[in-house]
Amino acid sequence: FTGTGDAKWREKAIALAGPARQALSKGTTLAEQSSGQPANLTDARAFTYALAIQAALDLAEVTMDENWRLWAGDLCSTMSELFIDEKGRMLEARPLSTLLTLPLEDRIMLFDDSTAGLMRMNIARLQALGHPPPPTLAPWLTSLPKIEEFPVVFTDSILSTSFARSRMIVELPEKASPEWQEAACKLPLDRVARRFGKGTTAKLVAPDGTETPSSTPEAMVQTISTAAN
Repeated sequence: FTGTGDAKWREKAIALAGPARQALSKGTTLAEQSSGQPANLTDARAFTYALAIQAALDLAEVTMDENWRLWAGDLCSTMSELFIDEKGRMLEARPLSTLLTLPLEDRIMLFDDSTAGLMRMNIARLQALGHPPPPTLAPWLTSLPKIEEFPVVFTDSILSTSFARSRMIVELPEKASPEWQEAACKLPLDRVARRFGKGTTAKLVAPDGTETPSSTPEAMVQTISTAAN
C-alpha cells in the first residue's frame, strides 16, 4: 500500500489481519496454528511474535488505528515476560513449551530476518510512537553481536539502527482531516513513524527533537521526501 498508494492493498491487509488475530491469539499470547493440538505443539515462537508485532505496527501506520499499536505494545510486553531468561537472553521458544532447553538466541541471520533484528526494529518503532520498551527488552534496542566475533552486521540490525537514529515522526492533531491522515498513511514504513499529538497543527519531529510545522499534506510529503534524499 505504501509503495503504490492503492487502497485495495490496505483493505486486503485489514481483511487478513482481523481473522488471523482472532484465530491465532488468546489474549496477548499467540499460537502457530488454530488446530486444538497440545500447547507445546501450537505455542508460537519468538520469531512469530516479532512478525506479529511488525504486522500490527504496519497496520497502525497505514490505518492510523491506535488499536493495532496497542496490540503491538501488548505483544511486546508478553514477549518480554515469556522469552527473556534470567540472563537476559532472548529465547526462541518458551521454556514451558519445550522438553529440552537450549541456551541459544537468534541474534543474526544472513539471508533473512532474525528474531533479534525484527525486535530491534519493533522496539525502535514503538519508542518513536511514545511507547517505551519493557525493561527486559530495552537492551535489545542497541545490543549487537561483538564486532570481533561477527565482523559483518546483518541487514535487519542495520535497518533498525538506521531507523532509531534517523527516523522522522509525523505528528497529526487528534482530529486531523481525512486528507491529512491519508497522506500520512502513505509515507514509507522504514523511515517515518506516525502518531497523533495534542497540538492543533501537523508537524514533523526530527531525530534531534526539532519540530517543523507542516501547512499542507503536500508540504509534509515533500519535506519527508527531501529529508530522505
